[in-house]
Formats: sequence, C-alpha cells, structure tokens
Amino acid sequence: MIQNLDALAEKIYQEGVEKAENKAVEITEDAEKKAEEIVQKAKQDAKAIKEKAEKEADAVHQNALADIKLAGQQALSSLKQEIKKAISAQVLEAPVKKAFDDPEFVKKLILEVSQKMSENNDIKVVLPEGTDSAFKSSLSQKLPKTSLTFDGRLKSGFRIELTKEGYALSFSEGDFVEFLKPFVNKKTEELLFNNK
Repeated sequence: MIQNLDALAEKIYQEGVEKAENKAVEITEDAEKKAEEIVQKAKQDAKAIKEKAEKEADAVHQNALADIKLAGQQALSSLKQEIKKAISAQVLEAPVKKAFDDPEFVKKLILEVSQKMSENNDIKVVLPEGTDSAFKSSLSQKLPKTSLTFDGRLKSGFRIELTKEGYALSFSEGDFVEFLKPFVNKKTEELLFNNK
C-alpha cells in the first residue's frame, strides 16, 4: 500500500512536472512568437520611418534645387537688366544728352516741329527758364507768329503747346530717352542674349 502511494505520488509528481514543462514550453513559444511579432513590427516601423525620412529629404532636396534654379534665373535676369541699362546709358542716354546740349540741334528741332504743327494750329513754344538770350532772339526771328514762354520746371529741351486743342507735346532729353529705350533694349537683348 505504501508502495502504491509512493507510485501514485510519483505519478502525480511526474504529471505535474510534465504539465509545468509543457506550460513552460507554451509560455516560451508564446513569448518567442510575441517577441518575433514585436521585432517584425519594429522593422516595419523602422522601414516606414526611413522611407518617410527619405521622401522628406528628397522633397527638401528638390525644393532646394528649385530654389537654387529660381535664384539663378532671377540673378541672370537681373544681370541682363543691368547690362541693358548700362548699354542703354552708353548708346542712348549719352548721345541724347549731347544732342540736347547742342543749341543748334535743339533750335533745328524746334523749328522743324513748330513749322509742321503751326500749319493748322496756334502753338506756343515753352523753353527752360535759363535759355540763352541769343537763342531766344534767333527763334523769335524764325518763328514770328509763335509765342515763346519759359518754364522753370523744364530742365532741357522744349514743349509745344497747342493752345486751342489744350494739350502739349514734350521734347525733352528724358522724353527722347524713354521713347527710344524700348527699341534699344530690344536690339540689345537680341544682340547679347540671342533672343529673336
């Protein structure tokens, strides 16, 4: 009987150990499975983070390239404008200034424009206030029917006013430069930058 009890106790003990070992194996397998799932999830998360970071880095890179390209285009455009201004000053402004500094040129221009405009109109020629008296006298002789007046705001050139019509045409250094500038700029751009 004691032997039977010992055998029964041994059997119960073995079954308990076996159940414990099975449970331990089950817990270990479950833990390993969960650990593997965690590792896989971490790898997926890391991959997603890396892909997102690469996309963001690529976007930053593309934006930087676009900004650099735009800045380059703006700098080139600005440089072209400065070159056109410099050439315009050399080719246009200096010769126009020289022409308007020549009293004979201005007188000839006044006479020509006045004669054309006075055929059917009453005109008044407005000169800068500091105009030379010999110049005034010469104009008065050649344009006896034309009124000559002076304006302190006029720095160079002259203005012809059509008295009945109520408007005036200005022939100043600045007016000629502004009138000719688009033509010079277009030709300069064609010559320098091969734009046709």
